[in-house]
Amino acid sequence: MKFKKIISALLASSFAALSAVSVSALELSNGAEVSMDDVIVKELQEELYSRGLSEQNIATLGNLGFHLDEMVQLSDSELASIFGSSRGRAVMPRITTYTVTGIPDELYSSTSDFVPGSGMVSGDFYDDNDGMYIQDQVDTFSNNAMPDATSYSNMYYLFGEYDPSIGVHQGVDIQPSPRNCTVYSQHEGTVVRTGGTWGAVGIYDSSANRTFYYLHMKNIQPALNSSVSLDDVLGTSSNKGVSATHLHFEVRKGKSTSIGNGNGTQLTSVYPYDYMA
Repeated sequence: MKFKKIISALLASSFAALSAVSVSALELSNGAEVSMDDVIVKELQEELYSRGLSEQNIATLGNLGFHLDEMVQLSDSELASIFGSSRGRAVMPRITTYTVTGIPDELYSSTSDFVPGSGMVSGDFYDDNDGMYIQDQVDTFSNNAMPDATSYSNMYYLFGEYDPSIGVHQGVDIQPSPRNCTVYSQHEGTVVRTGGTWGAVGIYDSSANRTFYYLHMKNIQPALNSSVSLDDVLGTSSNKGVSATHLHFEVRKGKSTSIGNGNGTQLTSVYPYDYMA
C-alpha cells in the first residue's frame, strides 16, 4: 500500500474517537513496514498536538509528502520554516474552490480542492477534468527532466490546488526516487533568475513569451543571462526553500522574474501541463 493512501487513512481515522484496537501496516521512509495500532496512533496524535500542531497542520505535512516517522522527527526550526506563525491555525481564509475526486495516488490523493482558473471543475479527475492528459504530461515531463530516477510521484499540490495553510499552489510538484536527482531542462531560452531562497532557475522563451521555472534545486548550473538548451543540466532536486525534497515546475506569462510560492489566495501563474511534454 502506498504511503499517501496510508497517511490519508490515518489522518482520517486518528483524529476521530478511537475505538477497538486494530492493526495496520505503515511504510516508513526507509522502506520498512511496521505494525501500528490505535494506541500508537493516539500517542503520536498527542505528541504532535503537544508541539502546537493543529489537525490542518498535520494534514498539510502529509500532503507535503512526509512519512509518519519523518513527521514526528521534524525539528522546531523545520516546522517554523513550513508554517511560520501559522502553527496551530490556518493562515489562509477559505475561498471558492471546486472539489475534484478520483485523483490517482501517483498524482496526489483521491480528493482535492482547486480554485477557479486552475482548469479543474467539480467532478471526477478523469471523466470531467481530462485527467489522462494531465497524467500523461506529468509522467512525460518527469521521465525526461529526471531520467536518473527510478520512480516519481506528484508529491503534493497540483496546479491551482488550494490548502488553507499554504494558499493556492502555482505549479506542479514531483518527487523523484531517489530524491536527489539531476534535473535536465525541458525548455530553451534565456536564464532570467537563478538560485535564491527557492533554488530556482527561470528560463524565458521569447517565441512562446513564457518563463518556465524549476524550483527547489541545489548545484544550479546555468548562469544568469546565459542561454539554456533542451536537456541542459539545471541542477539537482533538493529541499531548497522547503523541508521535503521535490521539483516544482510552474509557468509565468511573459518575461517574469516572479515565482508563485506563497501567493495567498490568488492564482497568478499559467496552466502548466501544456508545456510539460
